[in-house]
Amino acid sequence: KLLRLAPEVHEALRIAAVFGSQCQEGIFQALDRDPRRLGSTMAAIHVAVAEGLMSKVDGPAYCFSHDQIQCAAYMLIPESEREHFHLEIGRLLWQQLSASADEMENYLFVVVDQLHRGICHITDHDEAINLAQLSFMAGQKAAGISAYLPASAYLQSGISLMRETDWDVHRKLCFDLHNLCAEIEYVLGNFDDVQNLATKVLQRGRTLQERLRAYYVLVRTSASQLNTVVSFDMAVTALGQLGECIPGTVTQLEVQQELKKTLQLLGQKAETDLKKLKTIADTNKIEAMRYYSIMLLFVFSDRPQYFPLIACRMVQLSLSHGVCKDSAVGFAALGMCLVGLVGDTEGSYRLGKEVA
Repeated sequence: KLLRLAPEVHEALRIAAVFGSQCQEGIFQALDRDPRRLGSTMAAIHVAVAEGLMSKVDGPAYCFSHDQIQCAAYMLIPESEREHFHLEIGRLLWQQLSASADEMENYLFVVVDQLHRGICHITDHDEAINLAQLSFMAGQKAAGISAYLPASAYLQSGISLMRETDWDVHRKLCFDLHNLCAEIEYVLGNFDDVQNLATKVLQRGRTLQERLRAYYVLVRTSASQLNTVVSFDMAVTALGQLGECIPGTVTQLEVQQELKKTLQLLGQKAETDLKKLKTIADTNKIEAMRYYSIMLLFVFSDRPQYFPLIACRMVQLSLSHGVCKDSAVGFAALGMCLVGLVGDTEGSYRLGKEVA
């Protein structure tokens, strides 16, 4: 039945088949905007619908009436040409959709998927860099909806397009791809990949800001593997570079001094003042709060003497520089210390109530 149809219908079915069992109507419309196209893909799809090969569904979209029909339509593309065919479809969509940010956002996954399936035929490095940027955007979007496996695939493909010289020429993109990919691999539990990606970032990083995300994901990775010694040492190193000195040992006297200092700072603030604390602006202090927050999770059991020290430091930073999302962790940890170390249940309750 397929062979009896007109050539333009064959072409439309081949295009539809590269997207799988279903394709959104907007994709066909975007392809038809190409001035080089002689016929109308939408008109040919309507013929396929009339022949019972496809049907229109909600979306609006068009789907093949049976998986075998989609397979047969895909077989119309010679095997040796399939990768290049995917690439050309991806390029056409990229060209037609790039003028509209909303359309590109809507069909980002579709465009990147097609381009990736023909990635081996990309020889122009400028095009490869542009695709790497698109891959990063797709990875970000996938991560935002918790689709971590697709996010990993997009980011790994983006990394594969980069050359060693791009660490100098396209520096930000290289760091963005490697850092986000390391964070995604951490979520997936691929700790060896995290180590490899983060280590490369640390090797290439020239400034503290370029290395901070890699340090942070390595701290989390080591802690997740119960290697808290490495995790602690790495966090202390990063905090030291951020201007936050953590002593090698902590005595009971030092803990008491930190508690006293923190409670004095709190005493200078009225209840209304605590509720109106400004948002922290110093990026180094924000990063320090992130490191302190993750450290609290494992020092509680492994190095309990550091728990009150870190809680106090977090509250001190929040009171003197402003609050961030990790400030709540610091105030809650200080409340625990007030109960456990001082026996001040009422003060702990008041603290929690004031900052809630």
